[in-house]
Amino acid sequence: MSEPDAYDPIECPVEGCEYENGIRSVAAHISGTHDENHSWDRLGHDGARAFVMARKRQQEDTNETEASELPIEFAYETLAFFALVDEYDFDSLDELDPFRLTNLYALLSTITRSSNDAREVVRDALLERIHDDRVVESDYGEIRRYTTQRRYVRDEDEVLDTLDRAGIDPKTVLSVDKQKLATAIEETDIDDEQVFETEDAPRIQRTDVNERMCEEYVASLPKEYRDLFEF
Repeated sequence: MSEPDAYDPIECPVEGCEYENGIRSVAAHISGTHDENHSWDRLGHDGARAFVMARKRQQEDTNETEASELPIEFAYETLAFFALVDEYDFDSLDELDPFRLTNLYALLSTITRSSNDAREVVRDALLERIHDDRVVESDYGEIRRYTTQRRYVRDEDEVLDTLDRAGIDPKTVLSVDKQKLATAIEETDIDDEQVFETEDAPRIQRTDVNERMCEEYVASLPKEYRDLFEF
């Protein structure tokens, strides 16, 4: 009924979305949410299967490494993108043919995926250091650490037995997500604790960005770096 414990639950990678569940459930959530942010293209993945495999590999790699190393692949990919923009020397995307547009799009998709991986590593490091719910301000922005409750479906046999005693046909909730299970028991006298286990789930959310400080920092960079942004 629930995803095996071999992999930890994950958050939806869409910023501002608070959906959290097993890897496959998050993939299904993204596929089933029809807005511009919950888009595989925007998230840099070639569909649900690619997302699931990438997240599993990420957790496996993390488990093999004790130190929290910041993946910086996105930095190299970003440099490649700027170099390509410089090479194409265009003022408008209308000037580019499909081949060159595809090159830009492919690199941007890769940057999105890689930078999100780095964001999650930094987020986990923040959660290890910030142990109470509060706002942290920095030069370049502001984040909020807060806590929600994560619910897990209990042992399948125990849950099905509870539903059966309450007059709910267990077949109606087999292999469904926890939201549908919660809906099924709403009109019964079943206590949530008979079906779900809960635990606190701390989160990090960006609440503000200091764009002026970012611009000032870029302006202070050596000329060879600033030239990358001037086409």
